[in-house]
Amino acid sequence: MNPNTTTTPNKVLVVDDVQTNLTVFAKVVAQIPETEAVCFTSAAEALQWAGQNECVLIIVDQSMPEISGIEFITQVRGRGNSYTPIVMITGHSEKELQREALKRGASAFLGKPVDPVAFVSLARNLIQLRGARLETMAKAGAAHADQQTATGALFAQERSTLETLVKIIDLRDPRTGDHCRRVALFAEAIASKMGLSMIEVTQLAQAARIHDIGKLSMPDRILNKTSRLLGDERDAAKKHVADGTAMLAGLTTPILHAAGEIVHSHHERFDGSGYPAKLAGPAIPLFARIVAVADTFSALTSRRPWREAASVSIAVEQIEKESGFGFEPRIVGAFRDVMPELLDIRAEVPDIVQIK
Repeated sequence: MNPNTTTTPNKVLVVDDVQTNLTVFAKVVAQIPETEAVCFTSAAEALQWAGQNECVLIIVDQSMPEISGIEFITQVRGRGNSYTPIVMITGHSEKELQREALKRGASAFLGKPVDPVAFVSLARNLIQLRGARLETMAKAGAAHADQQTATGALFAQERSTLETLVKIIDLRDPRTGDHCRRVALFAEAIASKMGLSMIEVTQLAQAARIHDIGKLSMPDRILNKTSRLLGDERDAAKKHVADGTAMLAGLTTPILHAAGEIVHSHHERFDGSGYPAKLAGPAIPLFARIVAVADTFSALTSRRPWREAASVSIAVEQIEKESGFGFEPRIVGAFRDVMPELLDIRAEVPDIVQIK
C-alpha cells in the first residue's frame, strides 16, 4: 500500500441470521485498530459481497436457515478464496462438525456464547498471520504480483505437496497410510483436549498424516515381513526416522516444517531413552510428543501379520504405565480423557491387514 494514500479500514465479514449477534460482533470488531465489520443476516448476500470485495477475516455462524456455515465456507473456498482466514461459530461439543469444517477450509472455531476477549485475540492473530504471509510472499519476489493470488498459490502448493506425499505413502503401503490417518486423527483429538489453539491443532493434524513417510525407503523384506523384526532388521526399520527427515529437508512451509519435526522426533521418549537423538522432556517438540502417544495407541490396537491387536484396555494400561517415562504425563491424561472419541476414530479407520 502506498504510504501517501489514505488508509481504509480492514473489512471483517460477519454472517449471522440473528441481527442482535451482528450488532455485538460489530462492536467487538471495532476494538481492533483500523478494522470494521461488514455484517449480513443473509448468507447469499454475504457470498455475493465476498466475491466482489476484499476482507481480512470472515466470521460465520454454523446454524443459519438459508445456508449452513459449512456450506458457506465450502462456497467461499470453491470460488478461489484460499487465503482469507475463516472462523466458524459453533458449539464446543460438535467435534464431527468441526472436523468436517476443517476439511472444507475453516481456520478456527469459537464456541457459543462467544467470549469477546477471546474473539479479539483470535481475530488479531489471524489477521496478523494473513498479513505476515502476504509480506513473506512479497519479499520472496512476488511484489509485482497480486498479493492475494500469490498467497493463495502458496497455501495451495503446501496442500498439494502434502496430499501428494500422502498418496505416495498409500501407494507404497496402504497399511502405513491408514495407520498415518488414524494417528493424525488421534493426535488432533488429544491436542484439542490439551487446549492447543485451533491453528496448532490443524497444523498437527495435517502434519501427522506423513509421520511415517520414512517407511517409503524401507526394504520390502522388512516392511512386508510376516514375523517380528529381529536384530539388524530392527535397526534397519529405525532408519525410517532419518530417511523421512531427509525427505522433508528444505520444506519450510508451516505444516511441512511441523511434519519434519514430528518425523524426526516421534520415537523419542520423555525420559531421554528414545531415538534418534535421545531427546528428553520439553526438548522433544510438542507435536512429536503428542504423536508418540497417538502412534503407540494405533500400533498396539492394530493387527499385524505376526500378532493380533491388543485390547483397548491393555493398550491404555501400557500407555499409562509409560507416563513420565516414554510419554509426557499431561499428554497421557488428555489421551485418557478423549478415549470415547479415539474409539470412534478407530472404528472409522479400521485395519486392512490380511493375514497370509
